[in-house]
Amino acid sequence: MDIRTIEPFQETVVSHTCASGLSVMIVPKPAFARTYVTATMRFGSKHLHHPTTNTKFPAGIAHFLEHKMFELPDGDAASQFAALGATTNAFTSFDKTTYLFRTINHVEEATCLLLDMVQSLTIDAASVTKEKGIIQEEIAMYDDMPDSVLFWRTMHNLFVDHPLTYDIAGTAQSVDAITVDDLMTCHQTYYHPTNTLLVVVGPVDPTQLIALIEANQASKSFAQIEVPNVPEYEVALRKSYDTITHLEAQDKLMIAYKQSPEVYQGNFLKYRFAMNIYLEIMFGSTSDFYERLVDQGVINDSFSAFSFVEPDMALAFFSGDTKKPDQLFEEIKTTLDLVPSKEEIQIVQQRMLGSFIRSLHSLEALAHDITNYSILGEDVFAAIEVIQELTVEDVKQIPAFFDEEFKTVTMLHGKRH
Repeated sequence: MDIRTIEPFQETVVSHTCASGLSVMIVPKPAFARTYVTATMRFGSKHLHHPTTNTKFPAGIAHFLEHKMFELPDGDAASQFAALGATTNAFTSFDKTTYLFRTINHVEEATCLLLDMVQSLTIDAASVTKEKGIIQEEIAMYDDMPDSVLFWRTMHNLFVDHPLTYDIAGTAQSVDAITVDDLMTCHQTYYHPTNTLLVVVGPVDPTQLIALIEANQASKSFAQIEVPNVPEYEVALRKSYDTITHLEAQDKLMIAYKQSPEVYQGNFLKYRFAMNIYLEIMFGSTSDFYERLVDQGVINDSFSAFSFVEPDMALAFFSGDTKKPDQLFEEIKTTLDLVPSKEEIQIVQQRMLGSFIRSLHSLEALAHDITNYSILGEDVFAAIEVIQELTVEDVKQIPAFFDEEFKTVTMLHGKRH
């Protein structure tokens, strides 16, 4: 058991690796009444590689498995959490699946229930077939949401042959192709303790809780399976321009840029924060770009600029409702040629640092920040130091990211057009 004291933030972080390989991180919060616990597997929508046959799982399988994990041999897991006074939930993203609960009482019992839930899988063909219909209805619901349609069409155009092409939930066809054997193989491979991180934030005794977790793990046996890597993507685009017709009456525009992660030469955290600062200065709600185009009726408050900068992914997006897509397109292009001032960079840098530090006082935000950075091999408290050490030049290099060769534009029109 490793205990660290993070002096500037008056936090204690207890880390432990169980004999099973399960990673545990605990942040004791004695002043709080509630405890927040997450169990996260490094298994998301981009993990489609079959480790034994060198083929691919159907798209959406991580999300499908998330749905099935709440079915236990002796009943529904959500009901069992509720009986302990805990509320539970789960979600799937590009790179992970997280299960969580909040509770004031019975923390130890709920933690064991969470581990038991994610480390066993009881399914049959009938239950899988039933779930397919439920998830296909969910996919159809997202197909009715224009912003979702716009984003996933853009992702499809950004990638040629990569799991990021697909919606996290998959497609109706890919979901239909999922089998019991697929789900069992995914669970055995990606839900192994060595691929799992348990984070606990709340008024707990770390020594007592870790002893309980070790006992829970010692009662189980796990086959040793190597977790495969995610395939690298090519920077080439599938399509540089696309249009969609949708029932939504409001026109929408999305512009996306893609680069190889080589642009940040392994230091993705510094590049991520520099990108965020740049986008906030140039396109945020207090920027000249935003205020001027809102006043002109070119955009409304739906407009956003955001990015994904990770060890294996480098993407940036500009999106929003617009009545003047041609002008918006040109305004974004012109603004990307500009370089923010030193004063603007320092103001937003301090604002970002303050927001990051404030999030440490939220159980939920802290647990997810620890998870998100740990999954990427980083330390959330070290990330704060990266923000502090950013230079003006780090931010001023960001415009070079936006290469016209690696840009795709998606336009969504209402059916009235």
